[in-house]
Amino acid sequence: MLPDEKSIDGAAVLRSIEVQHGILVERAEGIYSFSHLTLQEYLTAQYIDDHRQIDSLVAEHLTEQRWREIFILVAGLMRGGADNLLLQMETTAQQFINTDNLKNLLHWSEQATEGSEGDFKPAAKRSAAIFISPACAHNILALTSALCPNLYYGLDSISLDLCIFDEALTPNPNLDFFCNIIPELDLAISYNPDLLRDEVFIFNQVFALFRRSVRNLAQAIVQLEIFNLVYSDTLSGKLNALEAKHSGITQSYEARYDLIKSVRRTWYLALSFDPDWLDWSEAEVESLNNYLYANELIVRCKEAAVRVSPKVWAGIEERMLTVREGKG
Repeated sequence: MLPDEKSIDGAAVLRSIEVQHGILVERAEGIYSFSHLTLQEYLTAQYIDDHRQIDSLVAEHLTEQRWREIFILVAGLMRGGADNLLLQMETTAQQFINTDNLKNLLHWSEQATEGSEGDFKPAAKRSAAIFISPACAHNILALTSALCPNLYYGLDSISLDLCIFDEALTPNPNLDFFCNIIPELDLAISYNPDLLRDEVFIFNQVFALFRRSVRNLAQAIVQLEIFNLVYSDTLSGKLNALEAKHSGITQSYEARYDLIKSVRRTWYLALSFDPDWLDWSEAEVESLNNYLYANELIVRCKEAAVRVSPKVWAGIEERMLTVREGKG
């Protein structure tokens, strides 16, 4: 026989659940939460699926990291298929590509990789091109990993070379960064701190490392076959030319700074990448990385889904990292 509802002590019930089952935990006086976040996320996902709240989930939480697992769980719970979820995520993600600079980046990645010989899907090639470009695409490696793990490993192997390349192109390189990479430089400065004021010494050390990175980048670009022949041949040739040009470094500060600017111009020219595209606002950088994060999440949701129409997924993958006419 059930007790009279009026005689039930709610606080006692909560304490019993907390002590005996461990499902709920009192975080503060009178405030309870689930002891395991996974359980909370699962119940949230189940509620969203049961009550057909996909629209609000995507519209309000697509780029919120703390909702990531809920998206993936929802995709797995949708027994009727996750097509609608993925398509809504795609449409919402595309809204982040809302300026000419962002559209130009995607147009460039498509043009530079179209018809290239690498054995990767077009979307993966476009993500690789964006990674190699000078764009501030912080989330691009995660997307590449989701689209094609093999290509991700190839790019990850040159990520340090790209960092060296970018840092060496600045008028005042970050010495802490280079000391961490060049033990000889770190050791020399520790024994003789006056070397910190020796611009010629620092410059020569940085560009010795830079030349090695140029060789690594040129070799990787040829091997991965991400870019089509026009871009690949031009980029490889220009990078090798840069290496030869840096073999004899002029001592004057003005000449060294001119060389740095020349390197930057040559890099952009080799990629057919307009440097004006990088005159981005903070909002544009945020939009790009929200867009990349959303696309990576789309791939992860597809992997978790019980059922996705092959035709629907083929369309999403074909459109990924491209500008949809009339959108954005």
